[in-house]
Amino acid sequence: MDKTNDIFFDSFEKVSKDELALYIATLLFQMAYADKDFHDNEHIEIVRQLNKFFSLGDEDAFNIVEDAQNLQNDEKKLQEIFDTINEVFSSLQKEQIYNIILEIGIADGIITKEEIELARELKKKLLLDKE
Repeated sequence: MDKTNDIFFDSFEKVSKDELALYIATLLFQMAYADKDFHDNEHIEIVRQLNKFFSLGDEDAFNIVEDAQNLQNDEKKLQEIFDTINEVFSSLQKEQIYNIILEIGIADGIITKEEIELARELKKKLLLDKE
């Protein structure tokens, strides 16, 4: 496994790789839809990030992306996602997730007020706003 994938590897002992990929993909879709204007570039970037960090095949990535799109507005599931991420991941890993979220926000070349507000909200929910 290369260094890029290693950042999440130790978390697989507590939660499956596919489950973590689904959780992260769900947060990425939240950012992609924040401005109510979903672009192909955002979709491509989400799949690219999933493949980069989780070494998923095309079929697995497609299934995770489809499931993530369905979960992004489920408040109960989103809380479970944040609870799990905050329990399983280190601050460094959560910072990496947050950076991926930001990459999705700029994938369409436009940063909107809604995306900025969501980025701040997600940072708080990832417990990264504490100094």
